[in-house]
Amino acid sequence: MAGARRGGRDRDDARYATARSVVREPDATCVDDLLRERAIADDASLPIGERLAQLALVALRDGTWSALPGAESSSAFRTRAREALTRCAIAHAGERIAIVSHAGTINAMLAEVLGVARDFFFPIANASISRVRVGADRCILVSCNETAHLT
Repeated sequence: MAGARRGGRDRDDARYATARSVVREPDATCVDDLLRERAIADDASLPIGERLAQLALVALRDGTWSALPGAESSSAFRTRAREALTRCAIAHAGERIAIVSHAGTINAMLAEVLGVARDFFFPIANASISRVRVGADRCILVSCNETAHLT
């Protein structure tokens, strides 16, 4: 094809165009320390891969932050994340907000919205998009774990 660029940049441009068609530009980006996963106790004698595998096992088996050694309780974690989400929603009422966080935080927040007891109830894809509408007295999950923009 005459004049076409070659290599990774074409793929990057296509991914960007796809992402733009799936994701509208946010009006605001909300960054809040309350949305962070907290450090949890770990065995420094184990390589990071083994520690992560142990954490994944506990998350799959028990499904809650409370079951992870050294982690804050599920209740405290959800309360903290809910406060941050509420604060962002109030600060940017009527706007489309992008909130970026880790999979564990997103999982717990979506579980809270859906009324699911487990904090880890399904695998969140890296860089996926979940959409939640926040109202005065409730939140509604619109979509979850979208990945079309990544292909």
